[in-house]
Amino acid sequence: GVGGMGVGGAVGVSIMQSQISGACCIRLAAAPGESGVTVVLYMDTRGREARPRAGSVEIANALASVGGACLGRLSATELEQRRASLELELRSARVLQEQLLPPAKGSALGGLLRYALLSLPGRVVAGDIVDLMELGGQRVAVVLGDVMGKGAAAGMLMSAVQARLSQGLLDGVPMGELLDRVNKDTCARCPGMMVSLWVGVVDLGERRLSYVDAGHGMALHRRTGDGEGVSELVSGGGLVLGGAEDSVYEVASVELKEGDRVLLFTDGIPEQPDLKGIEFGVERVRECFRRPLAGLDHLPDLHATMLTHANGAVQRDDITAIVLEFVG
Repeated sequence: GVGGMGVGGAVGVSIMQSQISGACCIRLAAAPGESGVTVVLYMDTRGREARPRAGSVEIANALASVGGACLGRLSATELEQRRASLELELRSARVLQEQLLPPAKGSALGGLLRYALLSLPGRVVAGDIVDLMELGGQRVAVVLGDVMGKGAAAGMLMSAVQARLSQGLLDGVPMGELLDRVNKDTCARCPGMMVSLWVGVVDLGERRLSYVDAGHGMALHRRTGDGEGVSELVSGGGLVLGGAEDSVYEVASVELKEGDRVLLFTDGIPEQPDLKGIEFGVERVRECFRRPLAGLDHLPDLHATMLTHANGAVQRDDITAIVLEFVG
């Protein structure tokens, strides 16, 4: 039977009752969305028409082409609306991330510690972690890390890890124990995702910087009075968070002197390629940090040098760096 339309909707009637002498059915397209419905054009001859008129099939095909194009346009419009909505949500998430960042420049501990920050997401939402917070008792914590991944998922994990670290540091949890907790939680809740992390606590009362390097490996120390000498702050530590549930995190420390500087950065800087695919490299970062510049001028100099190297190549990853200068 075929559908005959009445006021109350579709009713089933037979071909004999409809006096159909010919019919055609042409598939237009799948309906927009995820309904699983296929849209067709159905035409027939009935009543006083004894046979299809010449050119009927051609007309039916032409109408089907127009109808299919219109449905395709509707699908494209819906996809564009979804894309625009997703982009708006991602940009809103990035605005929230920026609000959680420390200011681009600032000081802590009554001006005895100065810092500058550079944060450029590779996509709308960044997967890099950066934070700086005063803990009381002439102590300030600095955190820098990189979620191994890009986009919204990396940004969500970044926010979760940052929140756990911030609360633990403010609660006075020892760094080694805190990293152990966050690592176990990351392994349990986010299997397959990993975070490289560098966490340090500056204690100006004791003139020391204590830190844990959890598979990050990108921290440099420029000691005052050493000329252009730059050393790495990568002792102790452990595996990246999420790498192994039983990883152990050891705390290392270094003495601080007035004028000392520390540069922390993520791999978006050394791995930035030029148009030939040659990466900027860690050694170029070290060379920039050796230059006899005012403490907070290292970041704009580093960024400018990296852009010169890139020579117009697209930024491949999140770029984050923070420089600390110990004034007192």
